[in-house]
Amino acid sequence: MKEVKYLSHLSRNFYLYFILFFTLRLLNIISLKPNQVIVGLIVFIISYSPVYFLNDYVDKNEDKKLKRANLYLSISNKIVYWGIFFFLILSGLLLSLNLNPISPLILVTLYFLNYIYSFPPFRFRNIYFLRELLISIIYSFKWLLIISYWNLSFYYLPLPILIMASSFASMNLSLYKRHLKRNRYSEYFFGLIFIIFWFFTIGIYKKVLLLFLPLLPVVIYLWFRYKKSHIPIGFYQTLYFIYALIIYLIV
Repeated sequence: MKEVKYLSHLSRNFYLYFILFFTLRLLNIISLKPNQVIVGLIVFIISYSPVYFLNDYVDKNEDKKLKRANLYLSISNKIVYWGIFFFLILSGLLLSLNLNPISPLILVTLYFLNYIYSFPPFRFRNIYFLRELLISIIYSFKWLLIISYWNLSFYYLPLPILIMASSFASMNLSLYKRHLKRNRYSEYFFGLIFIIFWFFTIGIYKKVLLLFLPLLPVVIYLWFRYKKSHIPIGFYQTLYFIYALIIYLIV
């Protein structure tokens, strides 16, 4: 079965949003009302969705050749496609502005970072190491965007956890792509950063010990289990989210 990329991206952002929420709640750093959490999630999903419309547009020929799911190819009426895109980008910017004046600046920065990741002449997604480095930056800005939607200072986000999470995302990308072509430098570099800040995180922030404890064993498992085969990354992301939810509810 072909992976529906858009739904996969939506679920990934959903998990990312709540992992940050679980982390800060377990650390007793924030206390948000339910409506703040729900509104923040809705605005985050809406505001970041245009990125996937642009990505599918630039990947349309490649996806058609490889018979992969693609929104641009799926929506036959291109006026509808671009209408949805501009509606989402305008709605995202206006809703972000309504939540926090700084949010649109972070959002535009994310749009730009994703542009140079996917679009020529930059297209960093095809340049090893720079691809992983940019993903690390993008994931950091995603968490900053979420923090801004909650109207919180960036100081609420512990730096070791931010670095651990962003390097984890980059390393996972490198492992996910290695069945196509392995890039040991990215695996080792971001893997080392992740391991260092994983130890920092569980050593300094005892309240999130159980939340992040499985990450290193899982990485080691993926490292040896999927040396030449495709990692079903969505399965493991969902599994970890269920685990994180259970830890949040029982701790």
